[in-house]
Amino acid sequence: QRLPDAAGAGQATTVEHDSAKAEERLRGMIELRNLLRTQMRLERSADASKQQLDDQRQALNKAYDAFVKKNGYLNSTTNKRLFSDDTEAQLLFALEADYDKGLGKDSKAVKEGGEEARPASAKKADIFKQRVLFPPEDETLSVQTPTDALLASLNRFGSINPAWMAQAAGVEEGDLITSLT
Repeated sequence: QRLPDAAGAGQATTVEHDSAKAEERLRGMIELRNLLRTQMRLERSADASKQQLDDQRQALNKAYDAFVKKNGYLNSTTNKRLFSDDTEAQLLFALEADYDKGLGKDSKAVKEGGEEARPASAKKADIFKQRVLFPPEDETLSVQTPTDALLASLNRFGSINPAWMAQAAGVEEGDLITSLT
């Protein structure tokens, strides 16, 4: 469990749980978090091969499916409570979209409210199926026109960067500004 930093150094303490099942769930969620981090690192790497990405994605899928089969969805109340102290808990919980805790046949909504019983459900996030992160673009971007340079600058920096735009367009900065006005 993460504790407040002391003198600029991070601190943590070991968390003890009452049951072996809780510890097993935590270990499974830590494994998923680590597999997810590895997948994200590979996706951002320009050096990762398609085979590496596919192999890692397959490992992530296999571990997730095994975890859900054994412990339920990541976003279940029990799993969220157990893992909420982890600094990357929200990243892990984002592996599931549209989580529905379901309704048991003995629930009040089913018995009195006319609802139909349904099992818990969630959709896997896109990272389980396809690449969602990409390596940074090559810094040697070249554009054809000053207008393209303007758009590329806004896309890359979120602002107008005349020096970068002139270099990307292969023109003098003054000529670039004149052509845009």
